[in-house]
Amino acid sequence: MKRKPAYVKTLEGNRSKQPIGYNVEPDPLRDLSAPDYLTGIAKEEWDRVAPILSELGLLTDLDVALLASYCVAYATWRKAEQILDEQGLTFCITRDDGSLYCQQRPEESIANKMLTQIKAICSEFGMSPGARARMELPMRPKTDGSDLSALLD
Repeated sequence: MKRKPAYVKTLEGNRSKQPIGYNVEPDPLRDLSAPDYLTGIAKEEWDRVAPILSELGLLTDLDVALLASYCVAYATWRKAEQILDEQGLTFCITRDDGSLYCQQRPEESIANKMLTQIKAICSEFGMSPGARARMELPMRPKTDGSDLSALLD
């Protein structure tokens, strides 16, 4: 089983009541702008996700490369899926003898590999329902603008 950082243990709650063993934690990431090497869809995904992770206290200076790799995997997955949507799941070639040979497009394999990477990185940041269920994240008040929500505060 992988060891979890102290801040993740704190968010999940200390069910075992064993000392968490607080280590020096890295500083929260202050500059939420995307790294220069991210472009296009990867940059858009960073801009969408980084503020949320930062607000939850899950993004530090040491997490930039991991989040960037998530964004690149996400962008690659999206591009592969776009090609599959436009060109289909298979392609066919005519052999020298006139027979037709069909096979899976390489983008299908690429998309599947990227989804595996995305899932692994999402669990590190609590970006999946299962990962969030194991964490005790601070609750943000939901306001829908109604008088009832104001009365409940």
